[in-house]
Amino acid sequence: DREGAQGERSVGAARLVARVVGAMADGSMAAEQVEAVSRLAVVVFSKDRPYQLCSCLASLLRCVTGVSLEISVLFKASSEQFAQSYEVVRALFRRGDAAIRWEEEKDGRPLGALLDEAVERAEAGGAGGLLFTVDDALWLCTLDAGAALRLLRVERGVYAFHAKLCPRIEYAHPNDKFMRVPRFTAFLEGTAAVSAASPVGDDRGTEDLADEPEMLMFERAQGEYDWNYPWELSASIYRLEDVREMLAAIRGQFGDEGVDHPNRLEGYGVRLFKQEKVRAAKQTTRCACLRQPVVSIVTINRVQTLFNNPIYGCSGSGAGAGEASPEELDRVLRRALRQAVVGSSGEATRSLAEVLGLPEERLAAYLS
Repeated sequence: DREGAQGERSVGAARLVARVVGAMADGSMAAEQVEAVSRLAVVVFSKDRPYQLCSCLASLLRCVTGVSLEISVLFKASSEQFAQSYEVVRALFRRGDAAIRWEEEKDGRPLGALLDEAVERAEAGGAGGLLFTVDDALWLCTLDAGAALRLLRVERGVYAFHAKLCPRIEYAHPNDKFMRVPRFTAFLEGTAAVSAASPVGDDRGTEDLADEPEMLMFERAQGEYDWNYPWELSASIYRLEDVREMLAAIRGQFGDEGVDHPNRLEGYGVRLFKQEKVRAAKQTTRCACLRQPVVSIVTINRVQTLFNNPIYGCSGSGAGAGEASPEELDRVLRRALRQAVVGSSGEATRSLAEVLGLPEERLAAYLS
């Protein structure tokens, strides 16, 4: 029921906040990435979903390994309520080891300009690629992003590394259809050869799959829907030069507005790619993915009005009844932080303010 769901969200939020605050307090978040050699730029799109963004960042920092992460959060707050929560979430991640840059989309600072700056920083910092992701992405298992970057360097006929795909993905949620899944070939690191990977639905046991390579490649034309959607922004890695080319192509065809909204940026990009109006569309026929799932896009609400994308609802309920509104989730975040200091004296609020690096008065007002 609804009250039970709200209670579960509050408990989950409290655990998440406790984990993130604890990691920030001792500076241990993403510590394993400090020694990494390869650099991966990350762009996270977020609008009015600070709590979901907190979950996304915490899971991403834990699961994306083998690289040094340089994260740019491009966010938009449509109300003061959301702006306050973004400030708190930003503070939650301030003391970690990963470099996180926060850029707010507003008048005079459109999304396209923020994207250009993120790509420029990635190029100046020597990043080996760029991961696009969104605030409702939850990272579940380890992704060796360093290996993904090496694949893109070696396999020039591969356009993108789709972290959101694996051979188990057979249903396209936005289209409400089952998809034709392509055949796969395995990427064998350190060799020039590839071996044929077994198609989905074969009759081998789990034991026979244990030694298969983690990274797979496929011909886009053999798949459909998500499997033939080369330019996508929810969880995919691209070469920087291909990102540059796509941004320029979209602007050339649709003007600056074409890159000033994530949904337009994605939709126009796919259209131009399939029309072969970008060079990479003629030079690449394949994309890559992992053998096992590592990330899930948890579509429980909608913050854009351009497309009527479906959300995950409750069984047997009316349309939209299962949506967890951003406003409700923002209240969950505030309740979780209040639980961290409930029943305590002002010392608890003061200690939390010190960990977050926020003025005590501002945090107290936020929690009231």
